[in-house]
Amino acid sequence: MKQKDLALIIMIVAISAVASYFLSNALPFGSPKSRQQKYELVQPINDTFPEVGTDDYKNSLGKYFNNTAFDPTQTINIGPASNTDPFKNTDQTNGQ
Repeated sequence: MKQKDLALIIMIVAISAVASYFLSNALPFGSPKSRQQKYELVQPINDTFPEVGTDDYKNSLGKYFNNTAFDPTQTINIGPASNTDPFKNTDQTNGQ
């Protein structure tokens, strides 16, 4: 690389650095005022639950749990179940 080419590259880098510095300060997101945000103050989480069986517990069930949600612990019956032991008379030869 010749001396002349090296000087040209250094000059282009210097001009680009100065131009990018001034351009970045001129953009709207460069000022501290534009980076300010407003936020909502939230209440801290309490790690205590009411004792089971008290009035506070009954009143707070809707606060912690969805009262209208599906309860997966309930037994679900789909139609009349006449066969209470469906696998009693099966053998291992392809269901014959």
